[in-house]
Amino acid sequence: MYNSSQLFLTTNNLRSTKLALQQNELALQGQLMELDYQLANQKRVYDTQKKMYEKNLTSQLDFERERDYYFYLIKKRELTLENHQQDSLFREQQVAQLEYSVDLMEKNLAIIQQQLENLTVKAPIKGQLTSLNAEIGQSISRGENLGQIDDITAYKIRAAIDEHYIARVVVGQKGTFTFDNNTYSLVIKTVYPEVSGGRFEVDLVFDGEAPSGIRRGQTVHIRLELSAPEEVLYVEMGGFYQTTGGQWIFVVEPGGKAAVRSNIRLGRSNTQFVEVLEGLKEGENVVTSSYDNYGDIEKLNIN
Repeated sequence: MYNSSQLFLTTNNLRSTKLALQQNELALQGQLMELDYQLANQKRVYDTQKKMYEKNLTSQLDFERERDYYFYLIKKRELTLENHQQDSLFREQQVAQLEYSVDLMEKNLAIIQQQLENLTVKAPIKGQLTSLNAEIGQSISRGENLGQIDDITAYKIRAAIDEHYIARVVVGQKGTFTFDNNTYSLVIKTVYPEVSGGRFEVDLVFDGEAPSGIRRGQTVHIRLELSAPEEVLYVEMGGFYQTTGGQWIFVVEPGGKAAVRSNIRLGRSNTQFVEVLEGLKEGENVVTSSYDNYGDIEKLNIN
């Protein structure tokens, strides 16, 4: 504010000085016109008096008075011009100094305004401020993180995958998930090879339209295609797996009144199903609930 006011005052002084210079020019022109008019009249009087004096038709006193007044007007005109030249030179120097001061103040003011703008926190992207880690009076260093901004026009999903599949997950693989009774497609964009806690992470982006109601921090279950589709025999991933380790399962006998223990060999799995390699046939019914309360029995009676 101080620099702005000083710039305003200096600019006004510059305008006033330029105006005074113009007014002096006009005043000089008026003075010169008046002097030229007086000189023309006085020259005629002087010339007449001179001729009359030479013929002894007028007194010496009248002649000298008119002569002196004529030369006085000439000197006065010369002095007026010299005075004006000196004043104009001073005014021009003053204008140059004021213009330099105005230019310097404008540059300083621009620097101050830039410093002031630097005090304004600006987001690097356009989005929604979802968290702010700042308190009143807190000192913030340049580059320090103040909060979280979400780009509401684009989303990605960060998924944690068991390290067992790290060699089979690559950029470009596709996955799907269900949200609000609709299925959406995803594509792996980035694979992070660092393993932590037995898992590694990948970033997936939407292949097409994203769900309108999805929010940051939401959890979704993704089905990732690790290989080409193929027909396999599978059972649901139930509580039995934790008890048996996938080595055996209760198979329901024809008629559905009993289930007997049967050895099996399982293969690939996901959160919902596990592949059956040996021990079961297509169409057989099995008990997939927890076996914790069954002990070592070989046969279950089903009511």
